[in-house]
Amino acid sequence: MKFRLQYILSIILLITYCNLSSAGRIFFSSFEQETSNLFIKSSFDGITLDRTVSWNHHLSGTDTTTGYTFPNDLPGNNSEDYFNYLVSDTNNYLPFVDAKIATTMGQDNHTTNALYIEFKQDDPNMVSTSRVQYVVIGDETSTDPVQRMNKGYIKYKIKMHIDPTSIDDWELPFELKDTDDIGFRVSLYLYDTNTSNPYWYAKGQYMVNGNLGNDVWYKANHTVPFIQDEWFELEVYWHGHPDANTGRFKVAIDGVKIFDITNQTKDPNYPNKMFYFMPFKVYGAKGYSWITDFEYWNDVPIGSVLFGQ
Repeated sequence: MKFRLQYILSIILLITYCNLSSAGRIFFSSFEQETSNLFIKSSFDGITLDRTVSWNHHLSGTDTTTGYTFPNDLPGNNSEDYFNYLVSDTNNYLPFVDAKIATTMGQDNHTTNALYIEFKQDDPNMVSTSRVQYVVIGDETSTDPVQRMNKGYIKYKIKMHIDPTSIDDWELPFELKDTDDIGFRVSLYLYDTNTSNPYWYAKGQYMVNGNLGNDVWYKANHTVPFIQDEWFELEVYWHGHPDANTGRFKVAIDGVKIFDITNQTKDPNYPNKMFYFMPFKVYGAKGYSWITDFEYWNDVPIGSVLFGQ
């Protein structure tokens, strides 16, 4: 009798604290929902790209639709977030790169505001390859991995155009790096961009004194195609950790998971280093991207294909 009563109470508790989704998955909603908090959501309505300081262009303003504000609602040391162009003269960047907020045709065939970023050509006066990237900086005074950029989830819609005649046959739209470029790097690539069948590629590797070091892991996905000049939804979750059983990197395209990697995502020699990351980036082959409907969460929200183990 006592065992039966305990069993009945367990069933009641399970029903009380769980939701059964239409897909038949059980979520422990009372607990899981508390762990996923939205920092910012924006389609860049009312957002400007502030060019007041030549070397520190940044997103600024309150989204008139969602009410979220750049850069204040971003986690980390948001006062340091900026566009990095890697050109020799930041007052003369337009021959090589561009970034702006503009109106374009969205995925639903209605006009939308979007962030436009373009890499046109390398600056011959730069040692490093030119690129355009929005850099989000962590808070080094915090012990919270989310505030240190060592854990997070982003989602946005993106439309990419890649020049197939470029010398480089790869494109890099998303990247995480340890500060000072010493430690670890996690990257999302498109490879074979000069062919009719480019494919997705994820990589984790060491960084030594600012240079790329040995690969720790890598994985290719030839199943989910990239279609030039068409909108798709990109989701990325990361957890930076030196333990190969704890570090995570997960990616989805249009609701289809393409990478679910459990492995080392930090250098064991620098386990507490802070990531800085580039959620918006054009680097490698020449080309441009349109980005809108941006969301940044502290963890994967319920409803995402990346949710759960």
